[in-house]
Formats: sequence, structure tokens, C-alpha cells
Amino acid sequence: MKKLLMTGCFLMAAANVWAFDPTGSYTFREKGMTGSMTVTEEPTLKGWTAIRVKLDTMNSQTNMCELDVAGERVISSETSIEASFQVPKEDYQEEQTKFTVKFTPKGAIIASASGITNVCGMNAYFDGKWTKDSVKRKKSKK
Repeated sequence: MKKLLMTGCFLMAAANVWAFDPTGSYTFREKGMTGSMTVTEEPTLKGWTAIRVKLDTMNSQTNMCELDVAGERVISSETSIEASFQVPKEDYQEEQTKFTVKFTPKGAIIASASGITNVCGMNAYFDGKWTKDSVKRKKSKK
């Protein structure tokens, strides 16, 4: 009985910690940049989920940035989730690009963790504030 109570308490605590869902579509509009991002969660071999971010941005000179990278949760609460990501190193880079994403119910903030903000080159970037797209409900005909 004691084990059953402990398991129930753990499951209730886990449900509260992960009450917020970061998955969905996001939009980026900042300083001459536009973009879109899709966030999903995928199971890993270690038994937990990874957060996958697929994003693309474009600046006013049509320079583009595309990323598809999986990361892991660092901090989770009822109101936000922070995840850490690493972009594979390219030949022209001296070090690997790392960034964090702080998800909230209304959006996300992407920040460089490695000091490299121009991973895409040609003044295309993705760090800044992203707005979560709202799910539009269909009106029912009466």
C-alpha cells in the first residue's frame, strides 16, 4: 500500500510539472526577419522525450536559415519549459553552436548559449522572441 501511495504521489507531481505542452507552431517577426517553427516531442532510447525544433527564417534580402535539431529539457514547470540544443558543427565554424529555448504558453525565446548568433550566415538568424500560433476552431453550423 505504501508503494502504491508513493507511486500515486509521484505521478501527480509529474503531471503538474509537465502540465504545459510546448508542441505546436510558432511565428517569428523581428528586425527584418520572418520565420516559422514547428515543435514536436519524440521518444528517445533512454526512455524520456526529446524536443525537436524545425525552423526556418528569412531576412529582407531573402537570406534563409533552416534548422532541424533535437534537444532536451533542462527545466520544466507549470508555466515554462527550458530546453538546450546543439547544432552540428559546420566546416567554417570554429566551435559548435549551442542555444536554449524557453517555451511559455504564449511563445518562446531562443537565445545563443555559445556566443555564436549567426549560425546561418548572411545575416540570417533565429534567436529572439517567437509567438505561438493559436489553434483556430471551426465554427459549427446550426
